Amino acid sequence: MEATDLGLGGGRAAAAGDGPSALLGAEVSLEEIEREHIARVVARAESFESAARTLGIDVTTLQRKRKRYGLS
Repeated sequence: MEATDLGLGGGRAAAAGDGPSALLGAEVSLEEIEREHIARVVARAESFESAARTLGIDVTTLQRKRKRYGLS
């Protein structure tokens, strides 16, 4: 039995999916997962303040992380 038989990712190929947890368990860094999570939360949020609340961080921290990851 392989990881894919259990519905678990098989590396970067699994990361190509659009599901919210597509990157989890794949061979990607925590930084890549954090970047993608922040990008998705910000895209769905009504404001940066609500995105920061959802992420459990201060707005200033969110701004720093967006700059670090090159997110607009």
